[in-house]
Amino acid sequence: MSARMLDRNRKREYCEILGVPMEANEKVLKKAYHRLALEFHPDRPQNRGRDGIEMKFKQIGEAYENLTNGNHTLNNLKSSLKSEDIHSSLEHFFFTTKSTGTSLNSFKFSSISASDFSGSGSGSFNSKGLSANLDTKLPSFSSPNGSGSGCKSPIIDQRVPKRGQSLKTTLRVSFEEGVNGCTKILEFTRAVGCKVCECSGVAAPVSKSNCRDCGGSGSLTATINGLTSMATCPTCSGTNDVNMKCGSCNGVGKITVKKTCTVDVPAGVVTGSTKVFHGQGDEGLAGGEPGDFIVCFEVEDHPFFRREGDNAYCTAEISFPHALLGTKVEVITIYGKPFELHIEPGIQHGQFVKVKGEGFANESTGRGDFFIQILIQMPKKKLSKEERDLLQKLASMPNFQTKAIQK
Repeated sequence: MSARMLDRNRKREYCEILGVPMEANEKVLKKAYHRLALEFHPDRPQNRGRDGIEMKFKQIGEAYENLTNGNHTLNNLKSSLKSEDIHSSLEHFFFTTKSTGTSLNSFKFSSISASDFSGSGSGSFNSKGLSANLDTKLPSFSSPNGSGSGCKSPIIDQRVPKRGQSLKTTLRVSFEEGVNGCTKILEFTRAVGCKVCECSGVAAPVSKSNCRDCGGSGSLTATINGLTSMATCPTCSGTNDVNMKCGSCNGVGKITVKKTCTVDVPAGVVTGSTKVFHGQGDEGLAGGEPGDFIVCFEVEDHPFFRREGDNAYCTAEISFPHALLGTKVEVITIYGKPFELHIEPGIQHGQFVKVKGEGFANESTGRGDFFIQILIQMPKKKLSKEERDLLQKLASMPNFQTKAIQK
């Protein structure tokens, strides 16, 4: 496959990442990039902890950078050059290097002669190489002895320190575990620096094969209108060493490892509360501090207990005679222990009875209270003749002589 075909396939891949057509202009590219960068930014709450989100975000940025870097310079140069072969070489440079649009150090100008330009005669050139009416000028090349500013390897990313990604998980516990507290062992994965390449992303030892761009010389020369200059090869940084991706981390500089964590679930834990393990998230980049590992608790519901703050609630049913005469009933607290509840005579339907200190635990305020709502249960079966006679006799007594009151 020709270099031109490889460049076109690479450009097509970048356009597919951004979801734009091959002929998209910079305005369309910028709009697509901003939309995708916002959607897949690792710091957005819905993206935290998602597998592959940082890689996706990096791919979006790389695609935008390679599609937009140098477009202005590329168009100006192509409009000034007549040779289709040189057009292909220009495209190869702009879509296979990560240099900026105003840097042409890596382009091989040695094959360009004055006849390749659209202008007529030597008058279309000035001492800096290109004609003054072009927006882009050649950079200052290094001296003929081969020294120059150089360029960093495309694999080794010399970034500023960046904090590692924080990880978040949900720990679901039963109602009883939430009431009494418990200990859980969690297993999770975190990203750490690759030991094989020392986080550089470059294989060791570095391949010693000749660099494909400079052919092993470590530098590139430019000869235009009799003026010859030399630039350090950006692919190998003048070393003729071709950096290969580390096979352990695939050039990323990080690998994922499994880790276990002991979580002490506090008694009385409430759904939505969190416990933070500082420094247990992904390791940082370029010496940045690691992120955190955040455990979010979720407590299962109970069939008949419910919670409001630190107080516990439930219901208990008693018969109509017991509501009138008073009684004692046995209830079970949220801690699973039986408790004898005294019902005062004449208690009303829906009334609450409070048991102090039998609610949920709270480290700062102590336990809450336990409230039992009394529900008066009416007979569900048909009354017997004896029961009906007794009730009729009771209904005729003065204390039960009531009239309907509309409220």
